[in-house]
Amino acid sequence: MEPDNRQHAAKELIEKSQKILLVTKEHPSDDSVGSLLAMGLVLEKLGKEIDLVTHGPVASNLAFLSKHESISQNIETAENLVISLDISKTKVSQFSYDFDNDGHKLNIFITPEDGKYDPSHISTVNQGSVYDLIFIIDSLTLEALGPLYENNKKVFFETPIINIGAFREARGFGEVNLISEKAASTAEVVFGLIEFLGEEYLDKNVATGLLSGIISKTRSFQSQVTTPQVFNVAASLVSAGADQQKIVQNLFKNKSLNLLKLWGRALSRVEYNPESKIVVTRISKDDFSLTSTKPSDLRGLEEELLATVGEAKYIVILHEVEGGVRGSITVEDQDILAALATSFEGTKTEHAFDINTVEATLEELTLKIIRRIKEISGDQT
Repeated sequence: MEPDNRQHAAKELIEKSQKILLVTKEHPSDDSVGSLLAMGLVLEKLGKEIDLVTHGPVASNLAFLSKHESISQNIETAENLVISLDISKTKVSQFSYDFDNDGHKLNIFITPEDGKYDPSHISTVNQGSVYDLIFIIDSLTLEALGPLYENNKKVFFETPIINIGAFREARGFGEVNLISEKAASTAEVVFGLIEFLGEEYLDKNVATGLLSGIISKTRSFQSQVTTPQVFNVAASLVSAGADQQKIVQNLFKNKSLNLLKLWGRALSRVEYNPESKIVVTRISKDDFSLTSTKPSDLRGLEEELLATVGEAKYIVILHEVEGGVRGSITVEDQDILAALATSFEGTKTEHAFDINTVEATLEELTLKIIRRIKEISGDQT
């Protein structure tokens, strides 16, 4: 894979930075998490201090990946207070500090070589973001980061960003945008950057994280997004020590009994209209209660439905929450997806739209979504 100017620019930003924040979209996919962890491991090898952050639960089946336990949901926002002393006319002879008896006050003692200092020689300022660089991984927009962005806009505005993803709609919100329209997964794009930084950083743990993202995104190389390049990258990762058997075991075979019960309830209610090619299923609060599961356990169900109903163009999954109904609409057609994003409040990702809580019943929201899909697509059935 030939390096390009964007990879050179990314390397320069990395070299100039010490504390680096890595974030991915709200409710991350396996590709998001595998890529996040792999990039974090490499940055640590480069001697960087890192924070791994995403909003929303990370799937428990990814717990086998190295540094999985280090992912948090909070961004460090404390600003440094810089106290400056003008010494242009009077040099410093001695400097010391201590705390008062109860530890509530810091005292700073500065002795000049001659003359004296007064308060007019001192200035203070808040230094801003504690991070030198931000990696945004597998997030189509800043808004797709969810509360991480909404509650910390200043951090994102003040800090250089390297934006990495595999999107058809390239969004240039970073100083460096490593976006590929041809890659099947974000893990492939991250692999390209790591390969450029140095093949010595591609160890077993890094390779396993990246291959996990690729295998999940391509459904073990069986989905339509699979390209010849995917196989080349996967072969390189296996050569680097990626544990393919462990990946498949954890991603596809280690589903808990409770999760299988929840999915069974969802699958038993699937409704499919062959004319409009819309698949719908609905999950109630009772379903979660009776199976001891939670809404995050629905992640991956849309891929199962796409694989099961191969002709489907739209996958609609709705579930009850406190105050109403939430859900997701998965669709390949980008024009229809964009139109749906203007019809409901929520977050748009590459092939899906996550709907915020709506005050409605499952049936009411189902009818509203189906009606809107038909209006946008021109379906008269």
